[in-house]
Amino acid sequence: QAPWDNVVRFAADVLPYLDQERSIALWRAVRESPCARGWSAHEARWIEMFERVAQARWGEAADVAIELLAAEQVKDKQARVMLTQVAATGLILKDRRLEALRVLGAEVNKLPAADRAAAWVRLLWYQALAPALGGHSVAR
Repeated sequence: QAPWDNVVRFAADVLPYLDQERSIALWRAVRESPCARGWSAHEARWIEMFERVAQARWGEAADVAIELLAAEQVKDKQARVMLTQVAATGLILKDRRLEALRVLGAEVNKLPAADRAAAWVRLLWYQALAPALGGHSVAR
């Protein structure tokens, strides 16, 4: 496991549970920390994505996540799952549903068969397709 994967796992553990103010402060502190000077551009983009999520700037977070997925540098399954979740969620919230479906179609197919039916996968597919199916979606 690469050291950067630990940062991603940390983010997955804390992002859902911090309020917005604390989350913004955390990722700003991480970005401004002395160790940040040694990060690659790829790693710095991850922190930028975490900051955008904390700030609820979903369209921007989605765009960074898509860029990171496209770079093909992310091999860790949990990291790819997180990028897929951020990309699809951001695209859905910004009513960019066709793009969300493209991301889900491309990335979910890379998961092991057992993971393709995970609750998060089904929820995001539903949210992306809901208007076309006559259902309700979170996007406004």
